[in-house]
Amino acid sequence: MAQNVVTQSVTGNYTWLCPIGVTGVTVSLWAGGGAGGSKPTGPTTFYKAGGGGGGGFSKGTASVVAGTTYNYRVGAGGTAGLAGGTSSFNVNTVIAVGGKVAGGFSGGVPGAGSGIVGAVGNISMFSGGSGSLGGVSVVLGGAGGGGAGTTNSGSNATSGSNNPGLGTSLSGGDGATGLAADGAGATGNVAGGGGGGGYCNPAASPAKAAGPGAAGRAEIEWTVPFAGSMFLMF
Repeated sequence: MAQNVVTQSVTGNYTWLCPIGVTGVTVSLWAGGGAGGSKPTGPTTFYKAGGGGGGGFSKGTASVVAGTTYNYRVGAGGTAGLAGGTSSFNVNTVIAVGGKVAGGFSGGVPGAGSGIVGAVGNISMFSGGSGSLGGVSVVLGGAGGGGAGTTNSGSNATSGSNNPGLGTSLSGGDGATGLAADGAGATGNVAGGGGGGGYCNPAASPAKAAGPGAAGRAEIEWTVPFAGSMFLMF
């Protein structure tokens, strides 16, 4: 038996051609992290937006047919008010859902951790962590939630500190650190870390961009049987 794996960590749509002799695959998916909140144009008071939620993880098995081409997708990290993108295999056979975007106008509402849709033949599913709160009542802009990994859910960011959520297991990305000064939010870490919130002081009224979430990831594993050997008898 020959073990094979294909890994893709760049956002986009892809195809996989099932080899001869293969009847099943194991698929692991990391979803994109949600964007942090952004400071809109106009308000001249302190504005510290919340952090985005971390992306989820899902692993499952799927039956496949040799010679058939299957579609799969790596979810994008959320930007500019968007949740993290869903990662999927064969439309909805295996799905991991992206982290939620941070919202709110003056309170820095944190992004929630991701929901998860699992697989037929599910093996494991884990959720991303929630981003932390920003706003006038805390010192910093919100930090991003941790992306889920292969063995555990991502952790939640801590409100009022610069402690982002962590990808607490293999391959889950850490969330972005919350800002302590005026500027755009920081970017989450691959795979699936949530973005940080934008920060604005009273003298800086222009909009401050949200921190993007990190992109997801996809892995497809399969086994190809060795061809049988022929023996001559004398």
